[in-house]
Amino acid sequence: ELSEVNSTQVRSQTNTARVDGLRPGTMYVMQVRARTVAGFGKYSSKMCFQTLTD
Repeated sequence: ELSEVNSTQVRSQTNTARVDGLRPGTMYVMQVRARTVAGFGKYSSKMCFQTLTD
């Protein structure tokens, strides 16, 4: 069960991105999509992961 829901946008000029400020031992769900001269692509499937504890 999610205890808190937030949305953050991370922009990158390459095919990698860094997400800072994640909390230890916390479950996250992410989706990505591309933007080209033709516009935005579809969102990816949801990816779930948990950060390591301290």
